[in-house]
Amino acid sequence: MTDIETQLHAIVAQALEQTVNGLVITDMQADGQPIVHVNAGFERITGYPAHEVIGRNCRFLQGFDNEQPGVARMREAVQRGEACTAVVRNYRKDGSLFWNRVEIGPVRDAVSGELTHYFALQTDVTAEQEALALREHFLSNAAHELRSPLGTIRGYVELLQMRSTPTDPNQDLLTTVRRHADRLVALVDDMLELAELETTTDTRFGVQPVQLNTLLERLHDLLPPEDGLHRIVIESADPALWVQAHAQRLEQVLINLLSNALKYSPQGGEIRWSVRPGRERGWVRLSVSDPGIGMTADEQTRLFTRFFRARTDIPGTGLGLVIVRELVERMGGHITVRSQPGAGTTFTLHLRTVSP
Repeated sequence: MTDIETQLHAIVAQALEQTVNGLVITDMQADGQPIVHVNAGFERITGYPAHEVIGRNCRFLQGFDNEQPGVARMREAVQRGEACTAVVRNYRKDGSLFWNRVEIGPVRDAVSGELTHYFALQTDVTAEQEALALREHFLSNAAHELRSPLGTIRGYVELLQMRSTPTDPNQDLLTTVRRHADRLVALVDDMLELAELETTTDTRFGVQPVQLNTLLERLHDLLPPEDGLHRIVIESADPALWVQAHAQRLEQVLINLLSNALKYSPQGGEIRWSVRPGRERGWVRLSVSDPGIGMTADEQTRLFTRFFRARTDIPGTGLGLVIVRELVERMGGHITVRSQPGAGTTFTLHLRTVSP
């Protein structure tokens, strides 16, 4: 190693020791994967001096609170030898709770490539998380309070529509009020579902092996009536193909994506569900493609942002795809999108394959 390289290594080491972030290094080849190094930032954040944590597993920071989604995500990443970022509840030496954003990554031997250590960078994000708790609580309460008056409005509109005749000049006005009331009800329902998903501590909500072909066959029974414009094609999957999922939630995802494909293909055409092997072993790709209006690259980057809608003239709440991504990720998968303006869109669910 040259003098310059030695000097750079010393600068990096000094920077890591002095940063406000916590640094933890664990030995992956020793029993229990013990901590072998922490920096001063870790001591400030947790209240634990180095000599009290060296030799212990990092899980002691969660105490009995070790069934969190973030903890499960990191555990799976370590099993695969991958990097991961998660926000988890940790506990300081004095017992007080703090929210910790943890970025973990593997360290491998430069020659053999063998996994030897893991490092974790810790950031105290308690203030951010408390603000997010407050926000979700407000949205959930607001949604619940809106449900009752919206139901009343929609009920009275339906009653007025029933009492009016087809030639009544107010019919168009009533239809417009009903349409907007329905949209608000859908928005409130989506807000409540998203709030429920984000506050639950159950990261898997009953995930189990699901036979993909059976689910796709059931999707046939849920298709909307033919409109003369669209042709929906659902390819069969190998009956031996099972995926890690929640049957009802995955069905919800498929219906949501199909609804989007129909709405964003106003000129009609073929909408196709297809099943293909994943690019990595142990995965499968389930895609829905439409010939619709498509999206720009900028729209695609904002697609999973709350309340974002690529086209405001097409009905929607701007929350459907946010819920879809949350559901898919809780099943251990992920979703990608490929689209071009005027050339249609393809959403792909990447799901883990499992044995029945």
